[in-house]
Amino acid sequence: MLEETGLTYEPHRIDILAGENHDPAFLALNPTAASPGRGCSAGWK
Repeated sequence: MLEETGLTYEPHRIDILAGENHDPAFLALNPTAASPGRGCSAGWK
């Protein structure tokens, strides 16, 4: 969808098997620990 709208983005891989989705930094952006997370320059949505 981002490519279709022309918005820029930077993908980041999260290793859920290693528990990276429960890292405090990731949880601060995505409290449900769900993947994929998404965000923008205006903040995470």
